[in-house]
Amino acid sequence: MNTKAFIKPFILGCLTVGCAAAYAEPMRATLPDGRQVILFDDNTWQYDTPSVSPGATRAPVRQGQNSPASLPIPPKPGAGAAAVAVGTSASASGHADQASTSQQAMATIPGDMIIPGNGKVVGVHERSGIELTLQAASYQNGELVIPTRLKNDATDAVVLVELELRLRSRSGDVIAREKHKVWTSVKRMPETYFRPGTERTGREIRLKVPQAEQYFLETEFLTVEQW
Repeated sequence: MNTKAFIKPFILGCLTVGCAAAYAEPMRATLPDGRQVILFDDNTWQYDTPSVSPGATRAPVRQGQNSPASLPIPPKPGAGAAAVAVGTSASASGHADQASTSQQAMATIPGDMIIPGNGKVVGVHERSGIELTLQAASYQNGELVIPTRLKNDATDAVVLVELELRLRSRSGDVIAREKHKVWTSVKRMPETYFRPGTERTGREIRLKVPQAEQYFLETEFLTVEQW
């Protein structure tokens, strides 16, 4: 088979073709993506890259098949890694969007956020000169436990502090609603009064609820009775 006649269809399918000066030397053709292939006199070809050895396996060339213009173009180095990186980035972005949406949803839930066991004060509330501190919460034996601390900044003694509590899950559903007396005194027994300018430990708040990582507690004063 005449070599010039054989290479002619390949030249038509390429952007440019570089040929050796002598017929004894293999001819080269440039693919559309800029890479070159070597065309041999025995009607075979191979990519012209530094990693291809002279004895590498060659593919047969047929008219209309495997011409440089129709050869499959292997992915460029790093293309696969780039695709993986893009996919990973998109996945990470999706997770970040979900986390952001979840945080935004929780930000609309009323009340103090409670994370049992984190050692942080849940919240501070005040009415009629009585300051209530909901101290760090814990979960014990099927109950959410919240210690309380009271401070009397009023001018009169206090004999009763009663609260209404609404506990919500992280989805915003009310899972407990109860009334709690965090301070009681015995009337006409002054030694039991909650005196002005003093601080006292109030009764613990205990709510029987399923264990969870987070809760939200709404606290409302129902009664502050002074004496």
